[in-house]
Amino acid sequence: MKAFADNCGACGGEVLSTELTPVKLGGISSEIRICVSCLTYANIIEEYKSAAELISMAFEASDAELQSPNVVVEPANSIIQKAVNLIKQIEPGYFVGVRKIVVSASPDYGHVESGPDKDPAVINVNLARVQNEAGGDEKSAVRSIAGVIAHERGHVKSFNSSLGFQGGEGPAEAEEKRVLQLIDNLPEYK
Repeated sequence: MKAFADNCGACGGEVLSTELTPVKLGGISSEIRICVSCLTYANIIEEYKSAAELISMAFEASDAELQSPNVVVEPANSIIQKAVNLIKQIEPGYFVGVRKIVVSASPDYGHVESGPDKDPAVINVNLARVQNEAGGDEKSAVRSIAGVIAHERGHVKSFNSSLGFQGGEGPAEAEEKRVLQLIDNLPEYK
C-alpha cells in the first residue's frame, strides 16, 4: 500500500495515510479516518454522538416552542397579556405556531416578517398606536389588540417556508374578522 499525506478526520493533523484508522459513526454511511493519537486519547464516536444529540435536542426544543399554546410577550405588558388571555378564553390552543408577541414601533398596527434573520412566527404589535386609537378605554384597547394579534396570526398561519406569506391580506383579514366576531359574542363584550 502506497502511503501519502492525509489529514485526521478528528483533529485535522497531517499524517501518513497508512497511520489513519477508518471509523464508522453510527448510522452515518460514510466513515472518517482518524489518527492513532485521536483513536487512543479521544472517544471520537461518543463525541460525535453527543454532538448529534445536542443538535437534535436544540431542534426539538425549537419545535416544542412552536407547538405550545403559550406565547411570550416581550416586553411584558398587561394590556397585551389581557388580549392574549381573551383570545385563549375563546380558543385555548390559538397560539400554537406563534413563537412570541413583540411590542414594537412601526407605522402599522402590527406586522410579521420573513427573510434572513427574521422569524415569521413572531408577531409585532404597535401598542402605542392601538392604545391611542382606542381612546384610552382599556376594554376597547384589549379588543383592538386582540384583533391585531389575530390579523398577524393569519399571516403566520399562511406562511410557507419556500413561498413566503401566501394569500396577501385575505387570510389575515378573515382571521381578524373571525376572532373579533367571537369576542363580540362574549357576554362582557355585548
